[in-house]
Amino acid sequence: MKIAIPVSGDCLNPHFGHCEKFVFVEVDSKTREVVSTTEIPAPEHQPSLLPVWLKEHGATVVIAGGMGERARLLLEVASIEILTGAPA
Repeated sequence: MKIAIPVSGDCLNPHFGHCEKFVFVEVDSKTREVVSTTEIPAPEHQPSLLPVWLKEHGATVVIAGGMGERARLLLEVASIEILTGAPA
């Protein structure tokens, strides 16, 4: 499992589409242990880009504070699980 978390500074960014970077956390599904953590600068904001970009980076789950309906739909189409409501 590879979790993508939108981050600005050192905190979770409350708005999914406007972050400085994504922290990717790879977790072993069997042991539930963190295998690796990687920070990658977010691409320049463009409508519909992030779901494809996240899929290309192997994300299977996104943890975010908030997310618009279009982003939610595009992530679901890309088979990326969405967890929203996370505190900054």
